[in-house]
Amino acid sequence: MGKKDISVVFVMDQSGSMCVSQPIQGKHQLKGDKVKEMNDLKKFGDGSDQFLQGERNVTYVSRMQCLQAAISQQIQDIGNGATDRKVGLVSFND
Repeated sequence: MGKKDISVVFVMDQSGSMCVSQPIQGKHQLKGDKVKEMNDLKKFGDGSDQFLQGERNVTYVSRMQCLQAAISQQIQDIGNGATDRKVGLVSFND
């Protein structure tokens, strides 16, 4: 039996709707999270931690962050077992 020629194409929506976020329980470090990079800006604040009432242990995750995490994981999986696989990317925003 011959080698299979397999290709993977990621289709990526970059429209404004990908900024919509959903709350998930717990504090999570996500791809695209810039909080740690903005630590220098904390010196201009009053030290308070702003949150919506009753939602202290929540992380808001955007659709784009979910997409980035999923594609990143798939590429990592391909690199670990199917290095000869062809990968393509199609992006759109309208």
